[in-house]
Amino acid sequence: MKRLALWMGLLGWTYSGWSLDIALPPDAGKGQVVYRANDVWLQYVDLRPQAALRRDWAGRAEHGTLTEAVLLHTNVETGRVLPIMKTETGREWRTRAGSMWHSRIIGLAVDEARIYVAHWAIRVRGRGLNLTQPNEPGQPPISGAYSVSVFARTDGKLLHLTAVPGGPNGLPAVSLKKGPLKRVSGGVDCHGTQVRFNGLQVLK
Repeated sequence: MKRLALWMGLLGWTYSGWSLDIALPPDAGKGQVVYRANDVWLQYVDLRPQAALRRDWAGRAEHGTLTEAVLLHTNVETGRVLPIMKTETGREWRTRAGSMWHSRIIGLAVDEARIYVAHWAIRVRGRGLNLTQPNEPGQPPISGAYSVSVFARTDGKLLHLTAVPGGPNGLPAVSLKKGPLKRVSGGVDCHGTQVRFNGLQVLK
């Protein structure tokens, strides 16, 4: 725990109960421990105000990216804190058509050796992306890309990343629970795509 406190001090984080708070604007969210065990913690840290997701944010800038949130892995024994995934929203209007992108975590599962994170991302050109009312009349349905990232439970190292081609259209909800992930022997299933392991080795 002394090492953990040292790492958090170096990174500008403070320990309070089960939350690591980062110096943020008043309207930004705080860190939330989403998985806690004797050997590892996982924390989701919201880095921006909720209002930043609205369309009017993107309309104020020609180019920019907001890091929305970071998923942190903490090895309790060593105190090492590692960001293993981030999500973001951005917009670029330097080209005529313009583009906007967004990503989010939609599922999280942990077993005895691995951490599974379901992820959704979209990039659109020629129109805005309203994340509060994604399916406006006259607009085509949102169709993003699903994927699953697998990390080692002990140190947060990325073990495998796989695309999930069978995900449905529409804007999936942010979820720090299982979401679309279903446990199967040695891994998970996400919308019909299975990722299985033998220890830390992915099975082809």
